[in-house]
Amino acid sequence: AGLSLTTLQGDESLRGRWMSQGPILERMDMLGAAIACKYDNVPSVLCVFALLIHSMRASRATQGGCATVSFDQVESHVPVYHGDLFQLEGQILNINNTANKAAQRKELGARWRKIQEEVDAMEYIRKDMLDVNPLNASRTTFVPVKATLVQVQNLFLPKHLNMNNTIFGGEILQWMVAVFCARKFTKNVHMATITMNRIVFQLPITTNDVVSMKARVVMARRHTLEVEVEVFIERLGLAEKRKSHTAYFTVINLNVKQLKDPIKTGLYVDEGDQESMRLLVKAQKRWAFQAEQNSVHDVPPLPMTSNL
Repeated sequence: AGLSLTTLQGDESLRGRWMSQGPILERMDMLGAAIACKYDNVPSVLCVFALLIHSMRASRATQGGCATVSFDQVESHVPVYHGDLFQLEGQILNINNTANKAAQRKELGARWRKIQEEVDAMEYIRKDMLDVNPLNASRTTFVPVKATLVQVQNLFLPKHLNMNNTIFGGEILQWMVAVFCARKFTKNVHMATITMNRIVFQLPITTNDVVSMKARVVMARRHTLEVEVEVFIERLGLAEKRKSHTAYFTVINLNVKQLKDPIKTGLYVDEGDQESMRLLVKAQKRWAFQAEQNSVHDVPPLPMTSNL
């Protein structure tokens, strides 16, 4: 079973400019919920999406009353521009956690978490534990991880609620500040999010919650940055702040012609800042893990129900 959505995307005043993934993720969230509601008698549904022309694939689990609980991977293979007309196709990949693909995803996720936890368990992280980045030889400016921090707070409105009276996952993703953090790092406004990995919404977010986000650059490659975004919620009237989820975004650096542009700034490595050292090592291990992750999340392209 599946559904299709065709729509104009982005801001007409920015027509022709490369668009970040936030608005598309919001549409995917809505389409995924609509598909999953057909299966409201089962605990979870795994959906796969294809975006006509722009070739985007993603998988997610929906649970309970059609609420998104996770995004495994979203990857753009070609740009999405403001003003584009596109077609989004969604289809059930499997139901519950019995299928082989679901078992692979579960096992992969467990190993991914173990690798990250092993870094947290290290008593001390040295510089020689990090791979030498050959790109740094041509870079003249280096910024500490802490200096890349961007923090924002927000309250969501009733219009952002889904049928469970919690905030749409896509609405939260659209608001996440990875691209703003990346622009601060490169001092370049021509940047766009191209991939997003491993988001699990551990806590529901409502209109009674103050949502705080912390974004940091944790890896600088030739044309892209990896930005870690942590999301915390604080119920109005209560002092307790709880973590909802962490997400990892890849943001590409572009020039005025919308072409890839080398990143001239690197990350400063300081053993005295062990928190930042852990972030750098974790990012390095995630990058090494990426190839295997892609092989598990790769799915055949969906057939289109119509042509634009």
